[in-house]
Amino acid sequence: MKDQKQEKPMNVYQKIQKVRSELVKLNLKKTGRNTYSQYTYYELGDFLPALNKLMDDNGLMTRFVIQSKNGNSPEKAVLEVFNSQSPEEKVVFYSETAEVEIGKKKDGTGGAEPIQNLGGKITYMRRYMLMVAFEIVESDYIDRRPAKKGSELELNSASIEKIEAAKTQDELIKVCKKIKEVKGEKYEVSLRNHYTKRKGELENENV
Repeated sequence: MKDQKQEKPMNVYQKIQKVRSELVKLNLKKTGRNTYSQYTYYELGDFLPALNKLMDDNGLMTRFVIQSKNGNSPEKAVLEVFNSQSPEEKVVFYSETAEVEIGKKKDGTGGAEPIQNLGGKITYMRRYMLMVAFEIVESDYIDRRPAKKGSELELNSASIEKIEAAKTQDELIKVCKKIKEVKGEKYEVSLRNHYTKRKGELENENV
């Protein structure tokens, strides 16, 4: 009788990729809705139960923390993904944070208590980091509608430099929105191309 070959255990990278592939097959539904800009997005509860089950099935676990500012280093959100069968194996994802001002009006009045803003920031950053780590994709603001005819003008070097200088995806979206407001729809194709290029670069930097 021949010895049966034992299946080689997967490393943390293989496990993460397997969970990513299995998440896509689930066709997760979005319940979050931005009524002002008319688009839907994933709430944390839309994918976390399925993600936790897949991680449990594949021997993964995560740990999320927000690191305080340290000298010249800004505050960062950190997500560690561990191989639970070999805890020394892990992949770490980083992103700068941003302050949250829940309910604050444009004139500076109103707004939630500091502890509520902190909770909002933690929830948002946790959701954001999990989506980056497991490549949970939702439509980008710049892709929500097709480009109109006559929108093929090329951005100037100053605008491109601003896009390429963005350090996080949140910053990238803000920069592109501002450029779009100033330049108008004639530059939409060029803006979309440079946005997509920089977004891919940021995602690779976080892996």
